[in-house]
This record gives sequence, structure tokens and C-alpha cells, in this order.
Amino acid sequence: VNAIGQIARYRSHQEGLQVNQVQEYLSQISSVSSNGLKCLDVLPVTKSFHPSFGAESRAYVYLMDIDNLQDPSRVAHVLHRQLQSLQGHDLDYVALSYGKLKTQTAVCTLYHAQCCIVESPRTGHQALCIELVGDRFLRRMVRMLVETSLRIAVLPNIQPDDALKRYIENRDRGLHGN
Repeated sequence: VNAIGQIARYRSHQEGLQVNQVQEYLSQISSVSSNGLKCLDVLPVTKSFHPSFGAESRAYVYLMDIDNLQDPSRVAHVLHRQLQSLQGHDLDYVALSYGKLKTQTAVCTLYHAQCCIVESPRTGHQALCIELVGDRFLRRMVRMLVETSLRIAVLPNIQPDDALKRYIENRDRGLHGN
């Protein structure tokens, strides 16, 4: 899993700690580390700031190998149609959540939801690419959404374009896979 543009919060009990000291320390760590992490900026924030709860949107991209798919173009097309049926709708995603809900509501909005086949310019290898951007996501919702939509897409019989949306609207947590 990779995060691009991830915002983190650091709290210190050290009195008088300055932003430039934190920036310098993080730069030293990243220069000796081979983990690929890089801090782009350090800003002071209020105690009430929370990087997750304050975010206006979140984005996920899943890349999946297509070597074992019988008809990758058909699967990508069906996946795209299923995901498009969700885009722009305020839906209760409790069916695609895990564990006890920790929020007042399970309603989320996907601003962008699509699937296509992408190819590595270096190797020529192809993969399914699922892109999801939403106002929020429930615990494990994205994994379950990808798994359930993929399961619908590989069914031998054609499903209606809104089969995934109907599944979500059914609100039955027992129907999704592992």
C-alpha cells in the first residue's frame, strides 16, 4: 500500500519545539532511510486538527493482475459500469463495512468511481485499474467494494448495470465475500 500526499500529525510534549527543527529531523531520517518516505512540508496546527477526520476526500487506486481473467476487456467494462452506477450518489454502505460502526452514519458519496485496463510503459504488462474517490470510507469498505464488484463482473451471466448499487442498497452485510 502506498500513500501519496498523506498528511500526518505529530504531537510533542517538548516545550518550544520549532517547525524547522521537526523539518530538519525528518529530512535527516529520510536521507538515511531507504523506505521511500519523504516529508514535503511541516506546518503548525491547532490541537483540534485531525488529518483523517478533516480530509475533504480520499482516493484509492487498486491495480490487479489480469493474467488469470478469461476476458479482461469484458470484466473491465462490467466493473466500470457497476462502479459508475455508484458515482455521485449518497449511499448507505453498511453492507460493505466491517465491525461495529464508529460513526453516526454509514452514508458515503463516491465522487469518482471507474475501472479501466492500464499498461506499464516499461514492461507492457496489463492490469485492471480501479479508481475510487469519495468523501469518506468505512472500515474495510474499499476492499469489500472492490471484491464485491469484481465478483459481480466475473459472473458468466450478464448482471444489470446497477447490480452493485442494488446490493449496497439492500444493506445486508452477510452477502459480501471475504
